[in-house]
Amino acid sequence: MTGLTNTQTKIFGAGSVFVIASGLTPVKIGTLQDIEIDISSAVAELYGANQFPEAVGRGKGKITGKGKSGKFDMTLFNNLFYGGTVDTAQYRKVIESSAAVAGASAPTFSVGNAGSSEVNDLGLYYTSNSVQLAKVSTSSAPNAGEYYNTSTGLYTVSTAETLNSSFLVSYDYLSTGNGNQLVIANQAMGIQPVFQIELWEGFTDFGTRTNFDLKLNRCVATKWSFPFKNSDFNISDFEFSCFADSTGNIMTLGVGA
Repeated sequence: MTGLTNTQTKIFGAGSVFVIASGLTPVKIGTLQDIEIDISSAVAELYGANQFPEAVGRGKGKITGKGKSGKFDMTLFNNLFYGGTVDTAQYRKVIESSAAVAGASAPTFSVGNAGSSEVNDLGLYYTSNSVQLAKVSTSSAPNAGEYYNTSTGLYTVSTAETLNSSFLVSYDYLSTGNGNQLVIANQAMGIQPVFQIELWEGFTDFGTRTNFDLKLNRCVATKWSFPFKNSDFNISDFEFSCFADSTGNIMTLGVGA
């Protein structure tokens, strides 16, 4: 006899979930917290003179899913939402550091990554009292409490600043060789990656393992959230909606040893 005669299985845990987008590398969802697949349909009810319907007909149906992941994966995010090309050569990095002026006659300083591509100022503060200095648009003689900076990371403050005045400086720059980034364009409506979702889980009961497999043939992402919290991990919520493939099939369920 072939096949599994018992079509039942227990399922424990969130399982392993894979995203397979056409033309892109399959990705497993990391640090999965939970995932939920909902199958629903609208119905039409035929009533006569009595309280309950004489017939019920199923109308439009839908399959949607939602889950949570405790690990951000750039490739997964791209495969779900954009299907673009991840830039593996660089990413924008924020630096917060201390700095001191070179001297009273030339009160300037350069940040640690001066000369890097696109150094963007994010603010300058006095170390002693955390008061913020005001940014001006010209380097010629800033007043006390003002500063000017260039796109190469050179800062100029007033000659009235005390020699070796200490500052807290924040900026960002393109860091190369140790990160990646995704530039997201404003695409036309209707353009989105289409992907499969495969969920695998099961349970071992008295030494016997049975498995459950669910494959959704065509899906489109509908939501991704970044819930930043104080003193907690970022647990991203994602949602998707499913539809039929070219053969008219929606999903496949399997149970086996």
